[in-house]
Amino acid sequence: MSQEKVFTEDELLKKYPLYWNEKLETMPRAELDELKLKKFKEIVKIAYDNSPFYRRRFKEAGITPDDIRSLKDVTKVPIFGKKELREAQAKNPPYGGLLTVPEDQIAFVAMTTGTTGTPTLVAWTYEDFWQDVEASARSWWCAGISPIDIVDQTNQYNFYFSAHICEHAAMKIGAMIVPGGAGNTRRHAQVIKDLGVTALWSVPSYSLYIAKIAREELGIDPEKDWRIRWVGGGGEPGFSLPEVKRKIREAFGGKAREIVVRDRYGATEIGKHGAECPAESGMHLFEDLALYEIIDPKSGEPVNPGESGELVVTCFYKKGMPFIRYNMHDVFRYTLETCECGRTSMRVLGGMLGRTDDMLKVKGAIVFPSQIQEVVSKISELSGNYRIVIDKDQMMLDELIIEVEAKAPLKPKDEERIIEEIRKEVKARTMVTPTVKVLPPNSLPTFVVKHIPIYDKRKEKEYLAKLEAQRKMA
Repeated sequence: MSQEKVFTEDELLKKYPLYWNEKLETMPRAELDELKLKKFKEIVKIAYDNSPFYRRRFKEAGITPDDIRSLKDVTKVPIFGKKELREAQAKNPPYGGLLTVPEDQIAFVAMTTGTTGTPTLVAWTYEDFWQDVEASARSWWCAGISPIDIVDQTNQYNFYFSAHICEHAAMKIGAMIVPGGAGNTRRHAQVIKDLGVTALWSVPSYSLYIAKIAREELGIDPEKDWRIRWVGGGGEPGFSLPEVKRKIREAFGGKAREIVVRDRYGATEIGKHGAECPAESGMHLFEDLALYEIIDPKSGEPVNPGESGELVVTCFYKKGMPFIRYNMHDVFRYTLETCECGRTSMRVLGGMLGRTDDMLKVKGAIVFPSQIQEVVSKISELSGNYRIVIDKDQMMLDELIIEVEAKAPLKPKDEERIIEEIRKEVKARTMVTPTVKVLPPNSLPTFVVKHIPIYDKRKEKEYLAKLEAQRKMA
């Protein structure tokens, strides 16, 4: 280990500036809106003039860039999502007509993870790539990563984008990066000990799995043998939930030292520019980097602050292959109030509430997996792993079946108490009383890349194939 002392966040905030770019991060709302309009008009003009995909969509909508005169006019531009992107790339491979530059100007190509279908291609020019690194560095800094940190990065490298951007961003900050990648869990656990890793970039479910393997298989005590002070990332809901934060702190030795758990947001298509700050009062979405809209999934109209809706994003700096009004299908609730940290950007409250792709309608009520996760994470006797099961004969969902996993064998009376607690808490959140099954320890599958919360037996082959792929990586 190169250092013995593990700094607290308060010590680091005294040692380093709070902001990565104070001017942009604390810009007054009126100035920020002016800047957003200017940048939106610029990216629309670039796309209209150079991209067959966007020119066709604009013509179909009966608009030109000259029709964008205010932020209210943004809604004139048609929204698109993964489905339209996939169709465009199938019809006009490989990029679907989205490029605004000749192909010889493309410096980096990656795929989306394809968890909801066939992977799609996303391309960067050299300038776009390093703009993405800068954006990601700002979000890392906001979330609490510092130049003294040693960061183990567990995102997948093969064909994907996030790991590459994150490692460059960490180095830009001045941190040391360990490019561990997805899988090789036992090696991660050992390297964290041997190198004195202080920060783990991962997803919530895999973070807990690394700590579990360290204890149960390698005899490593995270509290005594590790120097981890920060755990965070994105890729699945959880890091913003208080109970998930608590569970991770416990697993990583929170009794012996401060463990910071922070959520971040981003995606291959739109970049990495959302993060929790030390106030932990929501994730900041940096509005000088992208236009964020939260809309009603049915009407497409903007929702009011405090209401939930789908996130639609326009990335301003990604000019070689723009994504303009791209529907992420991630559900958020937001506020425009200035944070106690002084940042003025939009904040999303409680992290990602779920995805409309994963949204279930049970007896007329809307249920998101993250609601189940929050309940399960509260119960100390459970591992935190869970899944929602849809039986083959369920044409319409009239029953919510939840499987959870015990940390250790339970007495019948404890199992009954846990089942009743989950039933009560889930009903309070969703208005649906679930059927709950408590399974023995290590019964549920472990996910290395992303947790797949829904086991739809009607699509069993697809589910099992995803399980096998992640099992091989573990």
